[in-house]
Amino acid sequence: MDGLWKQWTEWTPCPLTSCGEATIFRTRDCVPSTSGVTDGCEVFDFQLDEKQCSIACPINGNWGLWGAYEPCTVTCGAGVQTKRRSCNAPAPAHNGNPCDGADTSSKSCNMEACAVNGNWGQWGSYEPCDVTCGTGAQIKTRICNDPAPSENGNPCEGEDITVKSCDMEECAVNGNWGQWGSYEPCTVTCGAGVQMKTRFCNDPAPSENGNPCNGEDTIVKSCDMEECAVNGNWGPWGSYGECSVTCGTGMQTKTRSCNDPSPANNGNPCDGLGTSSKSCTMEACKATVENIVFDTKDFTRGSWLIRCYPHGVSNKLTMNGDSLQRVGIIAIADVFELILS
Repeated sequence: MDGLWKQWTEWTPCPLTSCGEATIFRTRDCVPSTSGVTDGCEVFDFQLDEKQCSIACPINGNWGLWGAYEPCTVTCGAGVQTKRRSCNAPAPAHNGNPCDGADTSSKSCNMEACAVNGNWGQWGSYEPCDVTCGTGAQIKTRICNDPAPSENGNPCEGEDITVKSCDMEECAVNGNWGQWGSYEPCTVTCGAGVQMKTRFCNDPAPSENGNPCNGEDTIVKSCDMEECAVNGNWGPWGSYGECSVTCGTGMQTKTRSCNDPSPANNGNPCDGLGTSSKSCTMEACKATVENIVFDTKDFTRGSWLIRCYPHGVSNKLTMNGDSLQRVGIIAIADVFELILS
């Protein structure tokens, strides 16, 4: 008879008391169905399910291979090289013991000798004054030996001697020249100039009626720089020339030259124009005609006045824009003039 499977029982306890593997079980039974629904099992059938249980065994750690020695800890002198190993062959697990011993090993290494920079020793005492009268000097020295430079180390910085003045009883001191200074820069940046150097009567200066220094305290020599740039400048304006026409309105022009001075050696040319013009008005131009016809293309736009002589008749002639239409006037006169009104 068909029935239904009951729920699985709980898994049996794992029987292990130490590390290793074992099998555990669970079961279920086929029971009669009260609802008519079945799983297809036979009543009183029995099923068994099993699986493995385990307890991990401790794994003791073991050292891997030593690595290569690292570079020396110094680039000069005595240092140390170190090599390392890892506890990974295998690594400890499940409460296994760690690796026994150190994970590093060191040895000494000697590189080339280190450069030693020099350092000053203590200053000595001042020596006796170098004169028996007047003002002199005392010096004291020190030695670069604490330590001395070696193996291409840097020498000591600064002076190995210091000087101070000392005053003895007064005595006549003849003046003596100090060292010549360097020549000063040329007095000009272009063209011909001079340079000079000086010295001072201070080595020592005369005192207590001592003699002054003999000779000059200054030497001067010539110096030639590159030629100076000369910027052009306008000369004076000339007179206006004759009017460009003999009747009506014309122009007069005057000129000037860039020669006061002319530009040279990359100097700037003169600024402005070399010519200047102005209008000039002569007597009115005259003609004898009886019939005058004008064309707009011959004149600028505007109103023109035709004055006829001797009758004194005035007529206006208006230019017709920019078109080429002919406009004109008939003037009955012996003489006329055309004037822009």
